[in-house]
Amino acid sequence: MTDAPAGDAGGAGPRAVEPDLWRGHVVIGRSASRICVLDPGDPGRCLKFELPPEEQGRTTWRNRLRRRIGRTLPYFGYTSAEWRAYCRLRRRLGPVLHRHVAECFGLVWTPQGVALWSKRIVNEDGTPARRLHHWLTVERRYRADTLLEAVDRLEAFLLEHSIPLFDLNTYNLLVCEDAHGRVRLVSADIKSVALGKKLLPLSRWFPVLMRHKLHRRAARLRRRIGQALVPAGGCA
Repeated sequence: MTDAPAGDAGGAGPRAVEPDLWRGHVVIGRSASRICVLDPGDPGRCLKFELPPEEQGRTTWRNRLRRRIGRTLPYFGYTSAEWRAYCRLRRRLGPVLHRHVAECFGLVWTPQGVALWSKRIVNEDGTPARRLHHWLTVERRYRADTLLEAVDRLEAFLLEHSIPLFDLNTYNLLVCEDAHGRVRLVSADIKSVALGKKLLPLSRWFPVLMRHKLHRRAARLRRRIGQALVPAGGCA
């Protein structure tokens, strides 16, 4: 999901920004198929909804089919899939999972539909964490080596715990900063752990294939960071 203009909602900024609203909720992120809004009863939590068909962006025929099936059989929808993925990992790993994955609390039924109820990802000082994409395209707050080291730690975590999280892209990963300026990457979308794009998800069935794929995806993310932050022929 991309940052919405209301990404800093709840935190005072130097200039007032009209919040991006979706059905009365303050938007903090959106993608082609889903939207994330602030929990109106608790600003420290958020609700992730699947968008209705008329509000979804264009995508591949496979994703269109999956969305259609998910509307008919919610078990196969993105929201339920992400909750299943979270529960599976939480049972196996315990709270250490939250080092790199957003904490989830369950599915909730609202007038806007079923939503995944999650903890909002914030920096140690309480300010909202932003997408990695923001720090590569809008503000250049972090050096390339700082973010590359964060990718190294995330990759090591996924490999150590055999987590087939292959959607390592700049939209799904948020940059969290501690009081000493150290950063870590936290995934805001783990549905791919339960929903693969392949008819035969061999990379989730065989550990050696999973490790190779994680290495490739992490390497691709490093290249993306390098291309954005390292000038041609220069240093970060």
